[in-house]
Amino acid sequence: MAKSSEGSNDSYNDLIDFVRNNSLMVQSNFDYVANQIDIDNLIPYLVAQIYFDNWDWPGNNMKFWNSPSTKWRWILYDTDFAFGAWDDVAYNKDTLSFALEENGPGWPNPPWSNLLFRKLMENSQFRHQFINQFADEFNGRFKAASVTQHINAIANSMEPEMERHFQRWGDGKTVDVWQSAVSALRNFGNNRLSPLKGHIRNYFGISGMYQLNIAINNPAAGSVELNSLQLTSANWQGEYFNNIPVSLTAVPSEGYVFSHWQGDIDTATDSLELSRSNNTSLEAVFIRD
Repeated sequence: MAKSSEGSNDSYNDLIDFVRNNSLMVQSNFDYVANQIDIDNLIPYLVAQIYFDNWDWPGNNMKFWNSPSTKWRWILYDTDFAFGAWDDVAYNKDTLSFALEENGPGWPNPPWSNLLFRKLMENSQFRHQFINQFADEFNGRFKAASVTQHINAIANSMEPEMERHFQRWGDGKTVDVWQSAVSALRNFGNNRLSPLKGHIRNYFGISGMYQLNIAINNPAAGSVELNSLQLTSANWQGEYFNNIPVSLTAVPSEGYVFSHWQGDIDTATDSLELSRSNNTSLEAVFIRD
């Protein structure tokens, strides 16, 4: 049962009892759970922990909270086991299967710690959103170039202070040791995506991925919402998992209206749900109001 740092945990423990004793394949049961937990917070939290390869979790370092005006939400913290800190080839690890293991040891992934995650996976709506969140991140924040750029920006801001830091606190360590640790982070980010895509495909029995090309005839006239992403450039390209439905919505800017989609699908409907297994190209066309 969950322990409380402040306030009451009774409602959470009651929720876990419900999850334990009911199938979330039944949509009404899933809806009951989703009414109490913030799915849009939980899924990115899970995706991050799995991408990072945090093996000091979920049986440790898991915190969540709510308030009278919020659903249950999760807090990401203490990830120093992650990102290849202790293993040069940690980018190969199947952290997805680890996080969903039904009979893990008392540390780091005992059954109580991932019960909610495992039960939510029974529901196809949750599964599809989870898989698509990974794909969205693969096409954005988790791209190797994006990760490297972020690491470099932080490292560059710290570097002028590192010599003085180690002179005072180094305990025998040097700037060279720090630079080697930063290189290990880059190595993880540069190599993580391919193995992780394979883990997702294997776990869910997905045959492959397809290329999705989205164009906007006039980026000043509108944007496109693709799952959790907002696309604003004239041409965008990404990869998505075969036969996992993705959602697209054309959003006009002030003074414009959406006219139609053209390309592999021609329709005037602004919102689409695509379930594809071959490369797909679409253009959102906006016109003056």
